[in-house]
Amino acid sequence: MSCLNRRGPDLVSSCEFSLEEIPYTAYCSAPSHQGCISFTQPVQFADFVLLWDGTIYDKEEPRAGVKILVQRLGCCVDSTDAILDTFSRLNGSFAFVLVHKTSKRVFFGRDRFGRRSLVCNSSLSSLSSISGSSDDNYFEVPASGIYTAHASKCGGFQIDAWYPWSEQHATFWREHPFHTTFDVVGVRRPLVTNALAVTNVCDPVESLLSCLGDAVSMRVRLTARSCRDCCIATAASNNEAACLHARIGVLFSGGLDSTVVAALADRYVPRDQPIDLINVAFQHLQPKAQPSKRRGESGDGGATVYASPETAPDRQTALSSFDELRRLSPSRHWHLVLVRLTAFPFFLIRSRFPSMGLHAASVYGHSLIWWPVLFVRTPVWRRRFQ
Repeated sequence: MSCLNRRGPDLVSSCEFSLEEIPYTAYCSAPSHQGCISFTQPVQFADFVLLWDGTIYDKEEPRAGVKILVQRLGCCVDSTDAILDTFSRLNGSFAFVLVHKTSKRVFFGRDRFGRRSLVCNSSLSSLSSISGSSDDNYFEVPASGIYTAHASKCGGFQIDAWYPWSEQHATFWREHPFHTTFDVVGVRRPLVTNALAVTNVCDPVESLLSCLGDAVSMRVRLTARSCRDCCIATAASNNEAACLHARIGVLFSGGLDSTVVAALADRYVPRDQPIDLINVAFQHLQPKAQPSKRRGESGDGGATVYASPETAPDRQTALSSFDELRRLSPSRHWHLVLVRLTAFPFFLIRSRFPSMGLHAASVYGHSLIWWPVLFVRTPVWRRRFQ
């Protein structure tokens, strides 16, 4: 729970319930970027308990989307098909756990692109967004569809069925270790047909730009209108004031993809608000010339030499792209946040990553996900340019 508190900790709540006379606890913490007045979770309604981590994109307000989801689920009563249909119609990034107390069943899953974390332990008695430890007994729930499970009298759950998002998801995820570990054999009909069908595109460039623009616009619109500090100040004084701090940040390598995202964000973020461009550079091994050795001599290998993070390729491209963004949009307050990571803290803290979730298995996860989160708010590790 301490890990969940660190994930929040702006709103923390819990509830208790029993299934097959086994007590369970639902616990949730919500971060401030999801809004100043978050939708309190876990949500208890009708005969359900809902744990939700996500954003519904086709709603103007995140809380309104969750409220509508709760209303629709409340009308499902005991209909499994109605519950599955409700989740299959969602457009957004999410992971969820839904407990139906009367039938002693649980529904859980992630969106089809796996944009939110969901893990479980080996007995399926714990479902969470983080594992809380580096224990190998935790598994990532694949982003393959929705699973149903029933409560066991000995504690935990046993999976009844798997409803894949599509035929393609069923084929791709069928041999996933999660399915072999929990003996998932009840594969049901796909929730969506022709989910990945390709339609005729007249102008690929304009279509791609339109889709990217819609995605960035939606993300900007669904972000809290003010930062956490301004929310607290407004609540304390009862006087609403405009927040002029950066509420939008781009994980910025300086490459084409992140630069395009930053340029699109410039279209939709109000002109009086700055945009943070967060760039991570690692201290890397410095190539060194091998000294010539006489016959019979053995070299000591020499001390390991590291080059400065400032010479890393991502740092150089970030500085160049930053200048280009300032040239294209001089009226915008661009903040280039330089995260400088040396070798010692990297090796010291890297071991913590597996306990925070299962998204640290790649270089991408290390450099663009975890390090900005850990260090961007620590002045020792960053510099700002405007």
